[in-house]
Amino acid sequence: MGPSGVSAATIVVGAAVTLLRLSGRIDPPGRAAALHSLAVLEGTYSRTPELERQRLDLETWHNPDEAADDKGGR
Repeated sequence: MGPSGVSAATIVVGAAVTLLRLSGRIDPPGRAAALHSLAVLEGTYSRTPELERQRLDLETWHNPDEAADDKGGR
């Protein structure tokens, strides 16, 4: 992957993490794009603790309404 692909992956991951921080939500396509971008970064820089933490956060995140639905709410 060239420098522009790594730059794009960095921007996508940064946007996803910022979106979660500001809104507490991320839609499935956004999560998929962020996880794909993390794979690009991990392929470039290997699996650093920071990238592993971001991957774990994205893989385990549940939007507030999804958590309620899982418990039989609403």
